[in-house]
Amino acid sequence: MEFRKVAIGTAVIGAVVLGGIGVASAGAQAEPCTPDRVCIYKDNNYIGRFGVREPLKPTYNVSSRYDNLMSSWKNLTNVDARWYHNRDGGGRCVTMLAGHSDNDINTRDDNELSSWNTQGRC
Repeated sequence: MEFRKVAIGTAVIGAVVLGGIGVASAGAQAEPCTPDRVCIYKDNNYIGRFGVREPLKPTYNVSSRYDNLMSSWKNLTNVDARWYHNRDGGGRCVTMLAGHSDNDINTRDDNELSSWNTQGRC
């Protein structure tokens, strides 16, 4: 009887410890961007992907939920892309070079994206 109590207690402690490790490791992880796509992310280090587009698409306004929230991007295409501080392609334009990425955009442009386009550079 005493052995059973110890075994159950050990199993519960082990589950709690493993569960805690699982929660910690399941935290914020970079979200992949598939080949031949441009991806934009809410947070640095490619976390919180909210936009995926193929090359040669016209200007698109992000939803109000994600307006002015972009902090990193990946362009896995062979075509330059661009994004704008304002809706409908207005305001400052920032190029996302083909085959490049930025895991932490500069302070001037951080959290400023309102629209984007995958048809070439600024």
